[in-house]
Amino acid sequence: MALATGSGVRPGAGGELAFEWNHTDLSQFVSAGAMDLAQGGGGGAWSVSNVAERGNCLLYTPAGGTGVTEIAMFSPSLIHPTERRDLVVEMELYDATFGSGYVGPFVLADADTPAHGFGHFGSGVLEWQLLLNNSVVEHDASTGIQCGRFARYFIRGRKPAGAAPEVSSFFEAWTTVATAAPRPRRSGSSVPIRGSLNNFGNNSTLGATWNALDCNRFGLVVGSNAGAAPPPSIRILDFKVYVVG
Repeated sequence: MALATGSGVRPGAGGELAFEWNHTDLSQFVSAGAMDLAQGGGGGAWSVSNVAERGNCLLYTPAGGTGVTEIAMFSPSLIHPTERRDLVVEMELYDATFGSGYVGPFVLADADTPAHGFGHFGSGVLEWQLLLNNSVVEHDASTGIQCGRFARYFIRGRKPAGAAPEVSSFFEAWTTVATAAPRPRRSGSSVPIRGSLNNFGNNSTLGATWNALDCNRFGLVVGSNAGAAPPPSIRILDFKVYVVG
């Protein structure tokens, strides 16, 4: 089975529930929610806040700066018996003041320094993405659909031994006003290689720094455009990761 270390098993969302925020504290975060990376801004903070009639949520509070990329990694690593890295991630927000910022899952991640991984933002003022490529933040322009309170991400990944990963992702999201159409993305260094889909990064090449990695870590990523402040406030009710393969 492909599970997070120390996690139970519950079926759902097309796979096995490998991780769920415990709705109690920050003990599942690396360093109690401290940001592993903050490029272009100060490191924000995560805390636990109570919401009337809904219980505890994860509260993000920024520390300032602009053009922010902040990663909060969860401590268990996923166990994959093969080279497949297929996941379903569900994230429900209670509310958020996004400004020009975003929040989403950070997947197929590895190595704090230099850092690697893929962020897909289905919650924010617009749908967005980033690639953390050997600690370099790479992304192209935002693409315009408003996203919101509940998002489900379908990750199709593969990590061959001694080579860079291959990742496809699409999501569906429900906002306060409408349902956002699924928005697919793929890794790849050109439009033809990606089959004409939107990309992770900016026509980025995944170099040899990925080759020895397991790409089995995950977390949350908060980001904002160059020159823009991070979200003033985000409250997350639930965060779940299902392992499909």
